[in-house]
Amino acid sequence: MKILTVLANHGYCPCEPWLLSLQTMVIVLTNHGYCPCKPWLLSLQTMVTVLMNHGYCPYKPWLLSLRIMVIVLTNHGYCPYKPWLLSLQTMVTLLSLSTMVTVLTNHGYCPYKPWLLSLQTMLTVLTNHGYCRYKPWLLSLQIMVTVLTNHGYCPYEPWLLSL
Repeated sequence: MKILTVLANHGYCPCEPWLLSLQTMVIVLTNHGYCPCKPWLLSLQTMVTVLMNHGYCPYKPWLLSLRIMVIVLTNHGYCPYKPWLLSLQTMVTLLSLSTMVTVLTNHGYCPYKPWLLSLQTMLTVLTNHGYCRYKPWLLSLQIMVTVLTNHGYCPYEPWLLSL
């Protein structure tokens, strides 16, 4: 993808997402046409800032790495050539994903032992935090499982879970 290519050319490594500072992202984005006067063109820097405000930590990449963030956005209709296609619904879905991981971590989820967390436990945790099928923007179980599956989760090989 163009964004990852641009970032890679400026030293970004998806295996070490914490190497990419917000300052570097702003410089890269500015050099490639980002304009703070047009906030509706949601920038990558803005997305990371929002994620950090919701628990993303570059020193804890398992909460949500930049690479996974871009993949998730792309799977939800984000196009690096048409950033204005990213809808509010997609942004809320992304925030919900970040919130989900933070909530699960606070309830004993360990990224090194994902098999300790069953789907039933995830559903219970999400329900306790306001999940309602009439309010799917909070984060549906289906979306959660889909995202996990898209990132290599297999109940028979839980160590493949990259999140």
